[in-house]
Amino acid sequence: MKDVFLFLFFLAVWLVAYGVTTEGLLNPSDQRLAWIFRRVFYRPYLQIFGQIPLHEIDAALITASNCTDDPVAILMEEAAPCTNTYANWLVLILLVIFLLVANILLLNLLIAMFSYTFAKVQGNSDTYWKSQRYSLILEYHNRPALAPPFIIISHLRQLMRQRARGGSAKSRHFARDLSPEQDARLLTWEAVQKENHLVALGRQKRDSDTERLRRTSQKVDQALKQLAEVREQERRLKTLESQMEKFTGALCWMMDTLAQSDLGKNRPAPPTLKKGAGAMQCSLVSGDGRHEPVALPDGVPVVLGRGPRTRVADKKCSRTQVELLADYKHRAVRVTQRGVNPTSVEELQLQPGDSSTLQEGQTLWLVNGRYPYTLRFLPAPHSPRRGLLDFFSPKRHLPGEGDEGRPPKRPKAPSPPEEEEGEEDPAVAAKLHQLQETAASVERAKGGAPRLPQGGSSGLPPHPRDSWEEHGKLLVFTKEGVVPSAKVAGFDLDGTIITTKSGKVPRKLKQLQNEGYKIVVFTNQLGISRGRVRPEVFKAKAEAVVERLGVPVQVFVATGTGIYRKPLLGMWEYLCEKANGAASVALQSSLYVGDAAGRPPNWAPGHKKKDFSCSDRLFRDLTASGHVSVTDMVLNSYKSKFVEPALSEGFAQILHVHFVPGFADARQEALYRQFSEG
Repeated sequence: MKDVFLFLFFLAVWLVAYGVTTEGLLNPSDQRLAWIFRRVFYRPYLQIFGQIPLHEIDAALITASNCTDDPVAILMEEAAPCTNTYANWLVLILLVIFLLVANILLLNLLIAMFSYTFAKVQGNSDTYWKSQRYSLILEYHNRPALAPPFIIISHLRQLMRQRARGGSAKSRHFARDLSPEQDARLLTWEAVQKENHLVALGRQKRDSDTERLRRTSQKVDQALKQLAEVREQERRLKTLESQMEKFTGALCWMMDTLAQSDLGKNRPAPPTLKKGAGAMQCSLVSGDGRHEPVALPDGVPVVLGRGPRTRVADKKCSRTQVELLADYKHRAVRVTQRGVNPTSVEELQLQPGDSSTLQEGQTLWLVNGRYPYTLRFLPAPHSPRRGLLDFFSPKRHLPGEGDEGRPPKRPKAPSPPEEEEGEEDPAVAAKLHQLQETAASVERAKGGAPRLPQGGSSGLPPHPRDSWEEHGKLLVFTKEGVVPSAKVAGFDLDGTIITTKSGKVPRKLKQLQNEGYKIVVFTNQLGISRGRVRPEVFKAKAEAVVERLGVPVQVFVATGTGIYRKPLLGMWEYLCEKANGAASVALQSSLYVGDAAGRPPNWAPGHKKKDFSCSDRLFRDLTASGHVSVTDMVLNSYKSKFVEPALSEGFAQILHVHFVPGFADARQEALYRQFSEG
């Protein structure tokens, strides 16, 4: 009833507001109280149910006949009042709004109120039923068993029992009031039961499959993060070791050169000075002044995140949030996000694994649009120390040459460092050119060839850093230090690199690298596209394998069916056209090593199983490169035992790839027709 009264109150307010407004607009001259109440209450009420008198409301349908605007004549009922049509458009708008609110909004409000009340009563029905059941049982328990007039017998029995107990009659089953001791025992029992119930629910939740999967996922994510940190530390240590090897090689070359020349006799060894080093400094400046600027060396990765270095304590910021790689030549820094929460370069938000370029003057937001940093390049302060020029300068007096009888010279005033550099550059260039000619003559005298630059036989620079690229169903990983070369040594991954435990493979790969080969891995990983293996897990596996090998390797991964999957030539063509720098691959000087050669069962002692397919042999034949089995490099050669593969061994999927092959000679065309036409 409360809901009904509330609905009727809202309806009455809306009805009176509409009725008074329309009455004042249509009949301003009618002062008859009975007709005013009729048109204010009765007419809007009928309009709710569809009885709309348009001939009294719409000016287009009103007929002005036998009506007057005289109040006296209207009171005397000599004539009907004329309807005012001045603001008839407003009356029609109010009619539409009134019908909309009354028929839709107020009716739905009534339905919603009734539904809420019904749901509320339905929710409390169990409590009401239990309360009434308790009252009924208590009533039957307390009432006498006999009906009137025999109820007197029950009363006499109760009186006798009460007197026999000494006037203290207690209910054994029901009690309205409990003593403090009983109340405390009841509360204790309820608390114990509640705790037991909560413990059982917690144990059930912990033992559920969903909770176990969640805990396992958290442990895996934590292990992956720790593994990424360990790989980062190993990569930094390897970078430091490689730089130390370069410096050691440079020092040895200089010492050998000086030992063969007359310039370094009876003179101390000069300090080494890299040309152009210290000419510029790059630093990352905190926008809010939280700490001192962070120095960014040229070509050396720097990792920033939460910690004492940045004084960032935000838990949303990872300890390895971003990796910064400065490029002094282009006056820019490469920003790579490693944390989970986004890092921003100006307005561009990065995701985990994404990279962007930070130019001088731009703003880097460390995490979630907070902790701004700006990039700054400044010229480095000149050091008063003198390096190679002090040793090779022709203006310097050599000891032991005419010292006798020569008076000591007065020391000249030191000139500014800028002037010294400008005057001494030609002398340094001449001395360095003389040293290079001396080293070349020494190598020719020993019968050896002069050393090539670090870029290898192609003269191209090595890859600067580890990187992953994705091109449709092809993933390409390039290890830091990979050098483009005309000679390519290709290998399969599973069954060739991974399962070989003799320890000779890394040594053989280093030997191939020293001979000028570029080490490349071609592998089919169909499980990635089918969802059995996550791309991140396989990337971590590939990086771990390359780190274990200890040589710079380029990895090509075919993640699904198509032109990139072996034995098709998609990966090989991509290597030759886009992934080998400007060096052209020489097929006759290249080789490929794989385990899927189509060998029958028992093809070697201890090898009872046959090869699962012939994809590696086909891949070698289609590329026309030299092919060796993995056993040719580690154990013995059994490649003469070769059987042609059947379509059931995996070659049926090759025939579903729609492409028109091109053949360099009749041998390749015959091989293709052998396996495509049966």
